[in-house]
Amino acid sequence: MAYKDLHDFVAALDQEQELKRIKVEVDAELEVTEITDQISKQNGPALLFDNVKGSKFPLIIIAMGSYKRMNMALEVDDLDIIGNQIGEFIDMTTYLGLMNKFKALPKLSRLVNVFPLKVPKGSCQDVVEMDPDLNTLPILKCWPKDGGKFITLPLIMTKDPETGQQNMGMYRMQVYDKNTTGMHWHLHKDGREIYEKYKKLGGKMPVFCCFRL
Repeated sequence: MAYKDLHDFVAALDQEQELKRIKVEVDAELEVTEITDQISKQNGPALLFDNVKGSKFPLIIIAMGSYKRMNMALEVDDLDIIGNQIGEFIDMTTYLGLMNKFKALPKLSRLVNVFPLKVPKGSCQDVVEMDPDLNTLPILKCWPKDGGKFITLPLIMTKDPETGQQNMGMYRMQVYDKNTTGMHWHLHKDGREIYEKYKKLGGKMPVFCCFRL
């Protein structure tokens, strides 16, 4: 990947004039999303809010809110390039015959990189704040009739207590207070099925949550 991290991608957006920095104070409750809604409908740039009310953290939004920015993120000139590559991978006629199998080997070798690497320690395990407070994060309330602020696209990792199989899903989380959220998952979701197993066993279900703001 060309981008070391999100900061690197933001710098690339800025260089391509695909980023607008907003330095005046804005409110994470309704105001940020109202501004974003208007800019999105005008096919405008990504927005970086440097001064979110009550938070010490900046907030970037619609960072991939255009075809150009999506292409930049995925390092292609056209999104169809990736679609065509995936189509070739899953098209079994690509592998018919001995010669086709040999021709496909360089493409298939790329799949080795899709598997996760196990490491003894990662930066996600660093303790940054001993007394975390969700209220200090620029979490958005998007619509007037929302029940509150929501973390809309977190990665939620759980482990099946019977099989040990790990699951990763995206389940909307409503912020109740400084250190409590409610999880929203549909009845057919794997996370909910794992939760039901823990209910029968008793005790708490361990959950790991990862999200970017």
